[in-house]
Amino acid sequence: MSTKRICILLFSVLFLTFSCSQKEEAKKTPTIEVYQKDSISFNLPSGWKVKQDYTTKDGRFLELDKYSNFRVESTMAIGILNEKQSPDSIVATQLENIRLFYQKINFK
Repeated sequence: MSTKRICILLFSVLFLTFSCSQKEEAKKTPTIEVYQKDSISFNLPSGWKVKQDYTTKDGRFLELDKYSNFRVESTMAIGILNEKQSPDSIVATQLENIRLFYQKINFK
């Protein structure tokens, strides 16, 4: 084989490899899903799902999970409070709720 043919073959292989990898990258573009319910709306990035959306006397609470390989990878909570509360009060209430929850399921 001549040097010219080797260069053309090498260029063709590189071109095909680069073209295929670009198509895969285009498929991985994150999709944005819009969550909308009861006067609240926001964008959910790819992989995130709203697990719970509930209202209590204190406000509205949302729990979100990020899924990767069919497993929960990350969790986020959003709270919209009806009244202004101090950060210390919010943290104390959440810690008490967590403590009661773990006692209920007998987790040590």
